[in-house]
Amino acid sequence: MRDAGVTIIKLGGSCFSDKKILRSLHIDVLDSISKQLQGMNVPIVVVHGGGSYGHPVAKKYEIQKGRQPGVPNQSMGFCLTHEAMVDLNREIVGNMLKHEIPAYSVQTSAIFTCREGKVKDSNFTTINELLDQRFVPVLYGDSVVDDAWGFSILSGDSIVVELANGLHHVVKRIVYLMDVDGLFNVNPKLDSRATLFHEVSLCGGHLLVKSGKELVKIENTMEQTDGVIDVTGGILNKLTELQQVRRKGIEIDLINGRAQDRLSALLAGQSVPHTRIHIIEEKGESDG
Repeated sequence: MRDAGVTIIKLGGSCFSDKKILRSLHIDVLDSISKQLQGMNVPIVVVHGGGSYGHPVAKKYEIQKGRQPGVPNQSMGFCLTHEAMVDLNREIVGNMLKHEIPAYSVQTSAIFTCREGKVKDSNFTTINELLDQRFVPVLYGDSVVDDAWGFSILSGDSIVVELANGLHHVVKRIVYLMDVDGLFNVNPKLDSRATLFHEVSLCGGHLLVKSGKELVKIENTMEQTDGVIDVTGGILNKLTELQQVRRKGIEIDLINGRAQDRLSALLAGQSVPHTRIHIIEEKGESDG
């Protein structure tokens, strides 16, 4: 099973949830994604974000900053954040089971501990065994124990990187499911002139696109104007996190998870609107 090549699917909160509406869930989107996963004959790991479940609670109690004497009821906030994510995970896993996908919830906070907001210890034994038996492990961003701060938030995007680096299995590709077609120069929901970047390079923590024969930074051209709560960082942080992927040859794509059959088409090798991320080492060696 290890030779088959694992596909990690990051189910972004914006894809299945309206972050402005508490505990909102787009069941039709989950149904569509689950139906597409039914026919997949490759090992898959799903990691989902918090949407409007975990983020508002974590924000209220400032869980992402660790224990702070000036913030009341943080212990309750830590627990409530976790419970919100467990509730969301139950909905997502339940939807997959409804579509006869052997999805198995893996509690993030039970296999990861952090130090100052970064992963310190991890144990992938359970996930590796589940993949060997053709289950679909489903993890999620969560509030976790932090041996320096007391607790912190481990985002789904950080989990994706840890899986890409730490699984015994070969990771073939990472697919980010969003509510838009990929990475744009401006928010396509607000500006009809927005341009989709089909190829983006990531080097030294910067997102780069071609301009003539040069690679130029694009982060200053991107606008974050949604006004939503995301305690794990905006799109730039989500993508620059990928700089920590050490394994070479992993295909990384951003696609619209709300678009009908977009995921299955991409995995079947068909041409779909997307952004391909190439990881480049600072010495110039491409990793994408």
